[in-house]
Amino acid sequence: MGKTVRQLLAEIDSAELTEWMAYAQLEPFGSKIDNFRSGMICATVANYAGKVRGDKAPAAMPDDFMPALDASPGRRSSEEPILLDDPEAQARLLKAALFGVK
Repeated sequence: MGKTVRQLLAEIDSAELTEWMAYAQLEPFGSKIDNFRSGMICATVANYAGKVRGDKAPAAMPDDFMPALDASPGRRSSEEPILLDDPEAQARLLKAALFGVK
């Protein structure tokens, strides 16, 4: 089994941690960059399919396929959750955000 962040930080010094932080700036890793790479593939396929059909729609972008990072009007770009007191209102919000259901 892998180590926890706390265990790893206990085993490395600040110089090594700084090196890893610099490396992450040059070569990003983790789920956010993986999601972006997947979004690039989705956008490429969607744009190709649109060209084949002759669509005049604007080109798809990777963040069109990454709802958590979508900063379009009406959507929040932060990762802070929206929690409503009314369960029915929460369900409607989720349907609207995920599926465009009004």
